[in-house]
Amino acid sequence: DNYPDTVIMAPDSSYFTVIKGDGFYDTGDGDSWYDHYIENYSLKTTYETKVQENYSIKMGAESEFQTIQVLDIYKPWLGASGFGLNYDAYKAQPSSHGVFIQNHLNLQGMVFDFGLRYDLWFAGKYAEDALANDSISPLSGALRDKYYNETSQVLGRRARGIISPRFGLANMISRELSLFASYSRFTRKPSPQYLYAKLYTPSNAAYQLFGNPALDFEKVTNIETGLKWLPNPRIALGISGYIKYIQDYIAATAISPDPRFPDETYFVYFNLDYATSQGVELEFIHKASDIFTLSANSSFSRARGERSLPADILRGLKTRSEG
Repeated sequence: DNYPDTVIMAPDSSYFTVIKGDGFYDTGDGDSWYDHYIENYSLKTTYETKVQENYSIKMGAESEFQTIQVLDIYKPWLGASGFGLNYDAYKAQPSSHGVFIQNHLNLQGMVFDFGLRYDLWFAGKYAEDALANDSISPLSGALRDKYYNETSQVLGRRARGIISPRFGLANMISRELSLFASYSRFTRKPSPQYLYAKLYTPSNAAYQLFGNPALDFEKVTNIETGLKWLPNPRIALGISGYIKYIQDYIAATAISPDPRFPDETYFVYFNLDYATSQGVELEFIHKASDIFTLSANSSFSRARGERSLPADILRGLKTRSEG
C-alpha cells in the first residue's frame, strides 16, 4: 500500500492499465518455509621456530564456537500444532578445539614432514539433554551408554577427542628424478541435521528421520605416492597414485522397537558405512618459451561405497510406496 499506482496508457490512448503496489505478486502456495541461522566465532594462533638450519617446528591451537538455530515448516496451513503439517526446530551450541604440531626436516635432498593433531569436539548441551531424555524414543538406553563410554567429561560437558597423524616424505633420487609419499588422517564433524533433527518435534509422517546426537567423527585416511621426472630443463612429467578410506561414514538406517508393530519403524543416523576411492593422475608440462607453457593432465579414479548420501535409504522406500 505504500507504493503509488502505476498507470500505463495504450499506444492509441483507447485504454490504460493500472498496476497496484510494487508490481510483484505477494501471494502463493509454496509449501516449505524455513529459517536457518548460524553464528560462528573462531580463534586461531600459530607459532613457528627454526630449531636448526635444517629443522623447523610449527605449532598452534584453534577454537570454534557456534550457535545453530533451525526452524523448518512444511505446509504451514495444515495440522493442529500451529507449525504446519510437519516441522523441525532446534537451537544448539556446539564447539570444537584443536591443537597441532608439525615438524619439517631437510636432510640433503630428503625432506621429512611429520605432524600430530588433537581435536576435541563438544556436541553441546542440546545433544546431552536429548540423550538424557527418556521420552525421545529413538535414543535408547544402549545409545546413551555408548555415548557416555565414547566421550569424556571436560569442564562440565561431554566431549569427543581424537588424534590424527600426518606424515610426508620427498626424496631426490637424482637431479632429474624425485619420489614423494604422504599419509594423512583427517576428521569431519557431522552436519547439524544429522545430530539434532526431529529430536523434540516428531510428526505423523510415514518416514521419520531422526538425528543422533551420539554420532562420532567421520575419519578420512589418505595415502598418496608418486614420481616426478625432468628429462630436460623444459619438460616435466609426473605420475601419482592415491587411495582414500572413509570410516564411520554417516548413513540412516531403520529402527524397529517391536517387530510385531512394523508401522512404528523410524529412521536414525548412525556411523555405519565405509567408502574407498582410488586413482591415478598423470601430468605433463612443457615450457616452450619464457612466456608460453603447455600443460596436460589425465586422471583415472574409482569410488566404492554403500550410499552416496546419508539419507539414501529413504529414496528406495518412497519409490516403493509410490509404485
